[in-house]
Amino acid sequence: MKAKTITALVALATIALLAGCEVDIENPTVAITYPDDGAYVSGIVTITATADDNVGVERVEFYIDDTLKHIDTDAPYSYSWNTMGLSVGSSHSIKARAYDKEENMGESQTIYVTIAQISLTLVGQLAIPNFYPGCIAIYGSYAYLTGGASGGDCLRAIDISNPASPTEVWAGLPNIGRNFPMLIKDNYLYVLYSNKGRIFDISNPSYPESVGVFNNGDTLMLVGQGDIYDNYLFTGTFTPWSKYYFVVWDITNPTSPSPVGSYSTGPGNEFIYDVKISSDGNYAYLAVGGYGLRIIDVSNPLNPVEVGSLNTGDGAAMALYGSYVFLADNVNNRIHIIDVSNPASPFEVNTLGGQTHGLYLSYPYFYQGHAYHLYVFDISNFSSSIPPPI
Repeated sequence: MKAKTITALVALATIALLAGCEVDIENPTVAITYPDDGAYVSGIVTITATADDNVGVERVEFYIDDTLKHIDTDAPYSYSWNTMGLSVGSSHSIKARAYDKEENMGESQTIYVTIAQISLTLVGQLAIPNFYPGCIAIYGSYAYLTGGASGGDCLRAIDISNPASPTEVWAGLPNIGRNFPMLIKDNYLYVLYSNKGRIFDISNPSYPESVGVFNNGDTLMLVGQGDIYDNYLFTGTFTPWSKYYFVVWDITNPTSPSPVGSYSTGPGNEFIYDVKISSDGNYAYLAVGGYGLRIIDVSNPLNPVEVGSLNTGDGAAMALYGSYVFLADNVNNRIHIIDVSNPASPFEVNTLGGQTHGLYLSYPYFYQGHAYHLYVFDISNFSSSIPPPI
């Protein structure tokens, strides 16, 4: 019987060869390329795989915990896995299978990932008597703070070259009366307050020099923290008739900004407390009081357009970490961690407790201003699967 079977297979192969065909009995190969085995993940994880076959790959199947989740028929092969709702610290297996047209199958090595949790480690602090830090900007090895100071200096320069021992090196701008945000570009510090923002040359961090003002006498009142990308400054404003705007300023001339584009968030409680720009300059993230997060397409700075939003109840100070937004909510005393990898559909992945009035993220450190202190946290173990921002 065995001899007859072998003879029959040889005959079939001979017929196929004579017909100009070749029997395909070779299995495809497939490998998971992201994430790595042992990685920590959170939010929407884009699982990627490579596959190859001597004739051609028909499809790649993705399995989570041995359950088929997705089939991809076109290279590059990937699956966007939503980990929301999975327990922090839980472990999950990922594997892929590749098939050719003859249904020959190859299977990848199974990898295991863990759902990430946020971990902050306090490494240093600086007590500043009679000064309540409100806004923080980092430039090189110096942090600049504005804040409430009864009868004293409201702008401080802090040497943070040793994160374990921050040291104040300069204080000035007395009696401006509140916590005002700052932006920095090419040794220029923009302090945004009222209808007359101040511009300082900080080439010498120990002695900032006032070099100009902007928006002087304009009906737009500068509000909230902002951001800078390329030759544009982005911030919030409001008018005397209580209408709120997101405004784009051209700072090609660094000492004379001019408004070139705007978007209205409307009347009422839509106060823009903070603005951050994505690393590619295409999106602005707005922390909106009484609401939460609004996402604006600024790929054309002259025509900003809202593309997504998330109502967290409140939005105050904000920081970016890759495709994550850290959004302070001072109504509910939370810091919301929001995945914005899809700007049209942001979603929350975790929260931290605690009210804050100023925060800044300069990897691997997260800076928080609260209760007469500057706090420095190490976030390098936020998730080993998420690379630090470039």
